Amino acid sequence: MLLSGLLWSLSFPGWLVNGETPWTGWLGWVALVPALGALEGATPGEGALAGWIGGWAGWASVLTWVLAIQELEVFRIPAWLAFAAILGGFWGGFGWLVARTGAGRALVMTPAAWTILEWGRGWLFTGFAWVPLGSSQLEGRPEVYMAARVIGILGVSLMVAMMNAAIWSFWRRPPDRVRAALVGATALLVCLALGRVGMRDAERGMQGARPLRVGLLQGAFTESEKWSLPAEVMVARYEALAREAARQGATIMVWPETATASVLNRDPVQLDRIVRLARRSGSLQLVGALEEDEMTGTLHNGITAVTGLGPVAVYRKVHLVPFGEYVPGWFRRWAPFARKLTAGLVDLTPAPALLPLRIPGGPIVAGVVCYEIVFAGLVQSLAGAGAEVIVNVTNDAWYGHSPATWQHALGVRARAVETGLWVVRCANTGASMVVDPLGRPRRTLDLFVPGVQVETVGARAISTPAVRWGALPVLAIAFALLAWVCRTGAA
Repeated sequence: MLLSGLLWSLSFPGWLVNGETPWTGWLGWVALVPALGALEGATPGEGALAGWIGGWAGWASVLTWVLAIQELEVFRIPAWLAFAAILGGFWGGFGWLVARTGAGRALVMTPAAWTILEWGRGWLFTGFAWVPLGSSQLEGRPEVYMAARVIGILGVSLMVAMMNAAIWSFWRRPPDRVRAALVGATALLVCLALGRVGMRDAERGMQGARPLRVGLLQGAFTESEKWSLPAEVMVARYEALAREAARQGATIMVWPETATASVLNRDPVQLDRIVRLARRSGSLQLVGALEEDEMTGTLHNGITAVTGLGPVAVYRKVHLVPFGEYVPGWFRRWAPFARKLTAGLVDLTPAPALLPLRIPGGPIVAGVVCYEIVFAGLVQSLAGAGAEVIVNVTNDAWYGHSPATWQHALGVRARAVETGLWVVRCANTGASMVVDPLGRPRRTLDLFVPGVQVETVGARAISTPAVRWGALPVLAIAFALLAWVCRTGAA
């Protein structure tokens, strides 16, 4: 089981595999095979324990970037181990289900249990939709991962888990070899067929899109600089970057998350500088910034659209990061001394509704702040509301040069494939990138290096099957398989 945890973790960018090394996502197709071998003949209790141990090891390997978060101070190691232990519980559930139904049903239970638990991980306890199994394929062949345009990344996870089960069954259960071969071939052929459809539709969708010249402004402030330097120093750097972007023809400029490190609508001096910048360059500025609600006094993280006339639209973040942007009420009651990791004593407040940025005379933008990009349903909802392009602003300075940046970027690529929209990702320290609807990143800016990237992207409202149907078809298949196993009983 420990081997499965390690193979699973190595299929993503991690402590041994970063975003610039050869692709190891092929490990995802076999990562669960040792686990199924370990669960053979195990009792449900033994399966749950073995699964939890393997999951804990796998998540500890993936989450080594927690150790880079300096703000955790002496709690870095305990937080890393505890986080991995909690997430290992989903592997424990997988082990319990597979052991409970027996080796004879593992061919069906494996994809069903894995898919349902991975989906549940995306929303239980506010959700942690980080590195789903299907996203391991995003550095591989588009003929495979483009199936996500139809069935979403969760659907690709289902197919990869199904192949794992087929390989194990073919190897360990000779009487089931024909059935295992059929299941494995079905999983691969479905991915390839849907991938081909996805590639064809994506290429067609890119034709006729309205071209936008977009500039990404990467300020590259360290986390300590970000919350200690005066706002005017930070804005001055972005002004210089914006002037360079304007020289390269950018008409839309994207600043990273909380770029000014101030409450923008309560900072008239810096806001006026941004307005004057927009007026002089004739551009639209999409500024990642904190913003205070004038009616309620609540503080929000979001994106403010600024033209030469002033702020014209605001997106407020809906899905906040627990402990990063607010302290959950239950935890504060237990530990009243607790504080969030971001600067300031006031907790941020989520927006009550998920709405795209509707900019007068400009594109309809799916504004997505930082961590929100890993939640497929959230971004698909914005795409379904008529968004023409996705703009993701983030600050990954927390993670230093750790693999977290590249793991986070998997969500960017997945959302581009699922929605059929171009994704513009501007990060404070990198990796800033533009991703086309085929999930292919254009040139990325180096980590912790100030810079400008100007690209032409296409703006076009489109509705893919993944946007229209969401996770429902995949979940229906997974629950149908689960129901069949439960009805036929253990073997």
